Amino acid sequence: MTRDRESERVLAGIGLVVVAVACFATLDTATKLSTAAVPSLTGVWFRYAFQAVATTLMLLPRYGIALLRTEHPRYQLNFCAASCCWCRARSPSSACATCRSPSSPRW
Repeated sequence: MTRDRESERVLAGIGLVVVAVACFATLDTATKLSTAAVPSLTGVWFRYAFQAVATTLMLLPRYGIALLRTEHPRYQLNFCAASCCWCRARSPSSACATCRSPSSPRW
């Protein structure tokens, strides 16, 4: 590797670290500001939903549809069910509208 190529890679690495720190700071600030308008759990959910969509959009061109495949879908389904149960137990009145179905009890 030539000296110029190596210095370009070092500068690219530094730039990526700066961009990553800026993204984290922006997401944290947006979450803190949004808690004035929405419940904390909803703000955090939107933060991580945005992060998941942004990451998927960045990695999808490189890995294709294989990015969305899983070897063990039961683990994702179990996690989803456990999260829903935790959400209902934790905040039955406000934050868990997605967990409720027409057959579920009304809080």
